[in-house]
Amino acid sequence: MMKTVVFLCPHNAAKSVIAKAYFDKLIDEKKLDFVATSSGTEPGKAVSPQVVQLMNEENIDVSHHVPRSVTTEELQSAWKIVSLGCDVNKLGSFREKMEAWDDIPPPSHDLIGARDAIRCRIETLVEEIEPT
Repeated sequence: MMKTVVFLCPHNAAKSVIAKAYFDKLIDEKKLDFVATSSGTEPGKAVSPQVVQLMNEENIDVSHHVPRSVTTEELQSAWKIVSLGCDVNKLGSFREKMEAWDDIPPPSHDLIGARDAIRCRIETLVEEIEPT
C-alpha cells in the first residue's frame, strides 16, 4: 500500500512545490511505495516563476503545478505531513504525523539556500523511509 507524504507551505507556490519535486524524483529512482502531494494553507495564484526556472535548470518541470488548499481528507490519509512555514495551529489534530521544517529560508530572500536546504531535508527523509 502506498503511503502519502503531504508537503505544505503557506502559498503552495515555492517550498512545498520544490519539496514534492525532489521527493518524487528520489522515490522514483529508488522505486519506493510512496506518493507526495503539495498544497497550502493560503494558496497563491501560481508557482513562483523563479522556482519554475530554478527547477527547470535541473530538468524538473513544476510549471504545471496549480497552487491549492490542503484538505482535511488529505491530512487524515497522510502517512506524514511536512510543514514548511505553515501555521500548524490551523491544521487541527494532525500533530502526531507532522514535521515542521521551519528552518528553511524564505525563497523570496534566498531561493538557492531554500532549495539546497529542502533538497538536504528530502534526502534525509528518503534515507529514513528507505528499507534497510
